[in-house]
Amino acid sequence: MERGEKIFVQPTEKTHHAINRIEKYLGRHRENVETQEGRERRSHDDGYNKLTFHGLRYNYVQDRMNREMLHGRRFREAAAMVTKEVGHERINVINTYLGKT
Repeated sequence: MERGEKIFVQPTEKTHHAINRIEKYLGRHRENVETQEGRERRSHDDGYNKLTFHGLRYNYVQDRMNREMLHGRRFREAAAMVTKEVGHERINVINTYLGKT
């Protein structure tokens, strides 16, 4: 993948259109793509439990960071790798995904 390209986003498509398309897909196929663990992680006291594109990104970052740290990488080294995987350039962005801000 070339710099500037985005996974799931067609070359002429606006990113927010791709996000909407993916969230509609998730809504239609929720029972095929979510797990019990995911349902429990998203559940809130107010009953909110929507499966979203950004929620998947957060989960991906959290899982990747945990995996890299379990394999012996230091936080900054793991964050440098994972932040690039999700299209960011700054390591401190990872803190937002990890709920540390």
